[in-house]
Amino acid sequence: MLWCNIPGFYDSDKGGPRWGSCHIFMDGKNVFVVDGYCTVGADRLINRLLSWDKLKLHLAITHPHYDHYNGIERIIDDSRFTVICLYVPNPNTYNKNFSSECRQNIEALERIINKAKLKGIRVYYLYDGDSISIGDIKFTTYRNQPTTAENTDSYLNDGSLCFWFGELKYLTTGDAGFECVRQHGLKPAFIMGGHHGNTLDGGDLKPSKMAKFMYDSGCKYYWDNDYSTNYTDFLMTGREDAVNSGMKFINIHGDINFISYDNKVVIYKGAEHWSYRCSYDKPLTLKTADIAILKAVLKGKLGNGDARISELIRLGYAPYSVQANINDFYKLIKG
Repeated sequence: MLWCNIPGFYDSDKGGPRWGSCHIFMDGKNVFVVDGYCTVGADRLINRLLSWDKLKLHLAITHPHYDHYNGIERIIDDSRFTVICLYVPNPNTYNKNFSSECRQNIEALERIINKAKLKGIRVYYLYDGDSISIGDIKFTTYRNQPTTAENTDSYLNDGSLCFWFGELKYLTTGDAGFECVRQHGLKPAFIMGGHHGNTLDGGDLKPSKMAKFMYDSGCKYYWDNDYSTNYTDFLMTGREDAVNSGMKFINIHGDINFISYDNKVVIYKGAEHWSYRCSYDKPLTLKTADIAILKAVLKGKLGNGDARISELIRLGYAPYSVQANINDFYKLIKG
């Protein structure tokens, strides 16, 4: 079984700074974190990881922008964590001469790499087409670094590492576009959109074309990583286009969890859940509900909604088994 947790936004975060992007993958022995948010998002990520301190921690940075690398750098700096390895783009593949901002961002990536090496963390540079296995967590990396760009953001965003979890039919893009889906014939069912929806070096997969192409390629579920509904042109049009094409938009107001087992992925968002077929064939290992956990849920000790789902999974319980028993248990104790 694999579990992916995407720490969500909450009403108290409204009006605050952008968080960026973050995924936490766990197979029971290993934790793989792709990007680390910034500010309050990084705080929430760190607090969540501290409860898994006995697991092997692996980190990745898709591209050198603060809202993606800040949390990762903070984890490396934090003596409470034992980090096994760090996966990053090779900083030598960037051109530092585009602007001072570009140079500063690349130097920030070099700073993090040097910190990791000084602490004995293995650093791996990932290139287009690399395949990696971390326990049961398996992915292929796609990357197409532009040689030219109109501005620093598009140059660094479009060169993000894209992680394709083929067994799960899931693609993370950092802040890159979706050109790799077309280039490599990928068939994602569930996908994260970046802040900007950029395409790679002159590609033509703009929001409306992207939405139709992705849906026609089998993508049925979509989320993006910005709280606001009007931060960029892509988020104003791309989200709407995705929904209009037939995709289910799953908002980031609260955690998104998905569990992979027995050739399917189940996505949990609060009281709702959806599923799709995949090739991941490991059995479900979560525990079914017991009296102690039912009492804890009824007393609100595990939080509510998305927070409760995440906490149940962290404690080793299958959320649907708890839900299936909670109503009957409630009637029993009231009767």
